Amino acid sequence: MACADNGQGRANLARGSLAVVLTLVLSSCSSGADRASPSTGTSPTAIAATTTAATDEPTAPPTEEAATEAASAATETPETEETVDQPQEASLAGGSYEVTIKGTAGWADFERGGTVRILDTISEVGTTNEVNVVDLCLISGFPGAQPEAGAIWFSSNSGCDPGASAANIDLAYVEVDGQTVTVRPDEQVAATLGNNFTAGSGLAAGIYAPVSGQMSITVDEGGNLSGSVDIMGYGGAGFGQIRYQAEISGNRV
Repeated sequence: MACADNGQGRANLARGSLAVVLTLVLSSCSSGADRASPSTGTSPTAIAATTTAATDEPTAPPTEEAATEAASAATETPETEETVDQPQEASLAGGSYEVTIKGTAGWADFERGGTVRILDTISEVGTTNEVNVVDLCLISGFPGAQPEAGAIWFSSNSGCDPGASAANIDLAYVEVDGQTVTVRPDEQVAATLGNNFTAGSGLAAGIYAPVSGQMSITVDEGGNLSGSVDIMGYGGAGFGQIRYQAEISGNRV
């Protein structure tokens, strides 16, 4: 009977020891799960907690200023260099033209040959009546030395006349409209006699300085010229004023 009790006691002792061992093993596993991961230094529990905190934190909405800047950036187009259209004038066919001048100077009718010259601006400084866009002159005869009916030197600048001995003097106002040049005498410089014409011949013929009116000349790219001159000239106290009026036509040479 005593042996049976001893066997039962040993069995109970063994079961108790096994229970203690299982408890220790389970406790060790639970503690290992909470220990830090070797690669990250953070335990899985801590990682889970951090991840949850990061994902649960609400994202701040964009400010109004940021939204406006984003919209502007989306709609903004690349800047391109602006091109300003410049008005284009028709090219003026400059050069020398042989012309026929037909009209009346004072009381005398005439028809005579002459030359029209269209040149680039001669004087850009020293002018008292604006810089001329181009310079133009009508030359026929030599009124100052050999007076004849219809002889004329009429130019926007004295330098346009090949035979002029005076310095380059701006004598007129010039306008250009397409292929038409209009010249108006400047009365303030008329006394220089840089521009002049005659209505007759001989020693008694007066010499007249243009003081008003205009000359208009039109040319084309084919070398054709047409125009007219209608000016009033003053010959001094003894001669007064007379009119010079004529049609002009010719071709480029």
